[in-house]
Amino acid sequence: MGKSKPSADYLGTLRRRYAAASKKQRGIILDELVKTSGYHRKHASALLRGRRLHRQGPIRRPRARVPKSPRHGGTPTKTSGPS
Repeated sequence: MGKSKPSADYLGTLRRRYAAASKKQRGIILDELVKTSGYHRKHASALLRGRRLHRQGPIRRPRARVPKSPRHGGTPTKTSGPS
């Protein structure tokens, strides 16, 4: 069976069950989420407790900053060559 992200509805259902469950039952619910999603246990418990957000869209990463080239009239740069 392939592992995939759980839907928001499924995660909401598990959160409600997890909040109302005893400690032993919470372990069983956590095992279920880890088995179906493939998440690490620590991440899954944080999701169930509401400590982490469940994002549906693509991961957005900021672009790397490109250093600006020196403009004309700026401080002279050291050249590589005989001096």
